[in-house]
Amino acid sequence: MISVKRLFADLSIRYKFISGIALILVVAMLSLSIVFIQQSEEALLDELENKAKLITRNFSVVSEKGIQESAFSNLQALINEVTATDEDINILLVGYANTFVIATSDQKNYQQFSRIQDDYILQQLQKEESSILRDKSRHILKIIQMIYDRDNQTDQVSGQHGELLGFIYTELHTTRLEQAVSHLWMSSIALILLIITIGIVGAWGCGTTMAKPIGRLAEDVRVIASGNLEKSVYSERNDELGQLVSDVEKMRLAIKALTEDVREQERLKKEMEVAQKIQTVLLPKKPNMLGYDIAATLRPSEEVGGDYYDVISVGGYKWIVIGDVSGHGLTSGLVMMMVQTAIHTVLLRHPSIDPSDMLAAINKTIYLNIQKMDEAKHMTIVVLAVSQNGHFTFSGLHEDILIRRSRTEKLERIKTNGMWIGMEPDISEMLSTDSLDMETGDTMVLYTDGIIEAMKPEGGFFGQESLEEIVERCGDKSALEIHKEIMDALASFEKPDDVTLFVMKRL
Repeated sequence: MISVKRLFADLSIRYKFISGIALILVVAMLSLSIVFIQQSEEALLDELENKAKLITRNFSVVSEKGIQESAFSNLQALINEVTATDEDINILLVGYANTFVIATSDQKNYQQFSRIQDDYILQQLQKEESSILRDKSRHILKIIQMIYDRDNQTDQVSGQHGELLGFIYTELHTTRLEQAVSHLWMSSIALILLIITIGIVGAWGCGTTMAKPIGRLAEDVRVIASGNLEKSVYSERNDELGQLVSDVEKMRLAIKALTEDVREQERLKKEMEVAQKIQTVLLPKKPNMLGYDIAATLRPSEEVGGDYYDVISVGGYKWIVIGDVSGHGLTSGLVMMMVQTAIHTVLLRHPSIDPSDMLAAINKTIYLNIQKMDEAKHMTIVVLAVSQNGHFTFSGLHEDILIRRSRTEKLERIKTNGMWIGMEPDISEMLSTDSLDMETGDTMVLYTDGIIEAMKPEGGFFGQESLEEIVERCGDKSALEIHKEIMDALASFEKPDDVTLFVMKRL
């Protein structure tokens, strides 16, 4: 120890400075790399866990139905399709609560209708607990999700589950995650070596006058290494030390950009969750109207849009509304919420207002708000005022209204005339109020373009003709059955936009 101290004491100031700056850079860069890599690994693992939860959540409803109806071949076909297109999935299987395998992607180790022998699965089944476990030795992520009979759920308030029907077991490869972390380590080491080299070159030729700026630099690096990436590093020098400071600042900005990118992904995820909540929280939970049978849903797409429907009863008057805000994202959800609020406000004050007058009134507010948002948005919409004996007056510009006549068993398409809201400050001259009548047994279908523009995997759209064919063919069924026929037909189609469907039959 004494000889090392004496050797260091005998070195010139230049070499002392070079040794000191190299040590500082190694510690700082290594600390920053460890912090960043740990954060990145956690973010990647969270993403993989979220993917696993999404797979099991999507399969839970299908699996529950498959178990109850013994539709094993359908489950097996769906598992084969999913695993064939997703390389991250190692194993995907569905089993009974009694440990028998119903459908599986790994026929070698988990044969169909054989009993599960895996200790982890058996333990979780015994405890009736869903869980996620990372197996580093096998480079996999294990997920088991219990499937309960939701129709016989005993106590929704206390959270008690119904009868345990079975389970979904998934294994996802973590190889790509581990490779990404390894790549980050290699890049960090290369960056450390590069910065050290630049530091040594910058330190060469400097003397004792460099001690003060070096100390300042070391302090700034320690602040950054502590996780404060907002602390900027700068120098007015144009020599090697100034270059070194500039390189450290570039390093800080690069790490900050990478960290912000991870945060941005989380922010976008939360934004979509907020937008979806905005869409669903304002909808009628169980739309109903005396003398009519109603079935309606709004299913937000992955990229949130601005679909909206409503059944409003105010002051002895009843109204039906359906609309679609252009574009996607949080702003579309906000415009939809503003329209909903404006409609309810107008109807609370004037429940018997003419439909065209109501749209003209809310358009003025919506137009001004969209201008303040500096967004190019508009909304297709139709509002229907419900009168007695199946008489309706309506106004607006939206998709055609479909009426399936019980007497003729034929479909009638009623076009909407008017103007979208939010595009012009005054649309009163562009609007008109029209009327239609429904007899007993007639069925009305309202929808957004997310249905007719749903895409086939091999290309092409679901289309207007397909929708009309189903409505005409199933018109004698209940509103719920007609609604189900349409949504079942859409099941295999890709839906880049929100899907809203409103079916109403006069009783």
